Amino acid sequence: MLVLSGIFFALVMGAGLFELVGMKPDLGALILGMLLASHRKASELSKSLFNLKELFLVCFFLNIGLADEPTMQGFILGVLLLLLLPLKGILYFVVINAFKFRVRTCLLTTLTLFNFSEFGLIVGGLATSLAGSLAIYWWH
Repeated sequence: MLVLSGIFFALVMGAGLFELVGMKPDLGALILGMLLASHRKASELSKSLFNLKELFLVCFFLNIGLADEPTMQGFILGVLLLLLLPLKGILYFVVINAFKFRVRTCLLTTLTLFNFSEFGLIVGGLATSLAGSLAIYWWH
């Protein structure tokens, strides 16, 4: 019942009501979530909706991955990002080490920050496509 009530609050009460009055549904779900955060059952609701959230996240990345076919430009960009990855790790280590942390702490923090996040790659791809659109607009 907790999962059903959480979905009802997010989709019907939050998103549905905001869409009904002409506002963004995402904003409604967010605001309702903020209002429910102080409730005594909020942590239990969060734990019960975790699996559903993970399923939606997998579907989101599958949707992005299946939306377009790989191109040679994308492949070259991926190889370039992989080649820059060690430089990113070294830079993280040097900066963290400049704050006089122990070497072990610097190494573990660097390994944690070493990867490229999916969100960062999505934002980078979006920026690249927008930059191309802006360049075409600027030339005209």
